[in-house]
Amino acid sequence: AGTAGDVIELNLTVGDASYELIIIGDTGITINGGSAATEWSRLFITGEYIKLIATSATNWQVVVDKRIPCKCRIKNSQAQSIGTASATSVTLDEEVFDVGDISNEGSNKIVVRRTGYYSLSAAAQFATITANRVFLSIFVAGATVARAEQSANTNGYPSMNPTTVYQLATDNSVYLQIYQDSGGSKDISVSVFPPFLVVTEIL
Repeated sequence: AGTAGDVIELNLTVGDASYELIIIGDTGITINGGSAATEWSRLFITGEYIKLIATSATNWQVVVDKRIPCKCRIKNSQAQSIGTASATSVTLDEEVFDVGDISNEGSNKIVVRRTGYYSLSAAAQFATITANRVFLSIFVAGATVARAEQSANTNGYPSMNPTTVYQLATDNSVYLQIYQDSGGSKDISVSVFPPFLVVTEIL
C-alpha cells in the first residue's frame, strides 16, 4: 500500500536469461486500475525501466513504461525431408537474433516470458512438387493460430508465409508444422530460402 503521490522506480541494470522481476500488487492493491493482487508484467531485459505513482492507497499507476520488446528469429539450417500426408514439425535449430532470451532452438521453438500481444510470422518453401495441398501452420501451446495454404505448382516453388497477432501467456511455446500430400517425401528448401519463425512483442 502507499499514499497518493508516492513514487516507485524500477531500473533493471542487469537482465537475466532465467529469472524475472514480477510486478504485482499486494492483497487489495491494483496496478493501472486492474484486478487486485494481479500480475501486471515482468522485467528481465537489461535497461528496462518503469515508474509508478500511487493515485490512492489502493492503486499504483504506471506513468513511465520503458519495457523493451522481446523479439526473436530462428531458422532451419539443415536439410529436412517431409513425409507425405502427415503434418511435421519444422526444424528451427539456428538463432538469428534474440532479445529477451526467448529462443529455444534446441527444441525448435520460441518460448515467451511474459503475457501480452505478439506479432507472429513464419515462412517455408518446398522444392518443386506436385501435390493437391501444402500448408505451413504456426502453433501456440498445441493449437493452430495461423496457417498459409496453397496448391503446389510444378513450375515453381510452393512457399507459405502465415502471419498473425496473438495474445500469448507466459511460457507459451510457438513453433511450426508443415504438410504436403505429394505421395512421397519432399525436401524443404533450405539453402536459398530457409524456413524461419519470428516472434515480436507488442508493447
